[in-house]
Amino acid sequence: VLDLLQIPKLSENPIVRKAIGLVYFEKGKFEQAVAQLRRAVDVQPNDVETHRRLIDALDRMGDRDGATAQLLESAKLTGHSVDLYKDLGRRWTEMNQPDGAERAFTNLVEMMPQESEAHQALAEVRRGQSRWADEALQWRHVIRIRSREPGGYLGLAQALLAAGELNEARDVVEKIIATDWPARFENE
Repeated sequence: VLDLLQIPKLSENPIVRKAIGLVYFEKGKFEQAVAQLRRAVDVQPNDVETHRRLIDALDRMGDRDGATAQLLESAKLTGHSVDLYKDLGRRWTEMNQPDGAERAFTNLVEMMPQESEAHQALAEVRRGQSRWADEALQWRHVIRIRSREPGGYLGLAQALLAAGELNEARDVVEKIIATDWPARFENE
């Protein structure tokens, strides 16, 4: 492996660095894996898989702060990844950093305000926080974007029931029942 790194053109090739990093990772040599994966990410910053493996290697080393910092950097570099921001928010919550967690969670919709997946992800976060009114608000955005799909309405009805808004939940359920949904949603 080290002989490959002596060849100038290969030494900065992100594919080679990633491959070497993955070999180290599989062998449990996480410090060496981190070194190689960092260099691969430096040269090819949009490779989501390499970012994920780098974070995994830092986690395996027990470097919680390093993994979280890398996750934040990865989220910034790779752009619109709902999963990365959810993971970042979860980590900051576990590290008792509520301000950072809230920022990560709200970034979900700030980076993609017209994407239903972002609003759905934030609705699910709010459900986990027992913030029913905020969850309902996000499901309303999902419905605004995907009005011909029942998932947003079902999520809204659940949030309203949890919030004790029984009359409004009944109205949503009646709309679900009365709507002629496309056939692909028959099982939903």
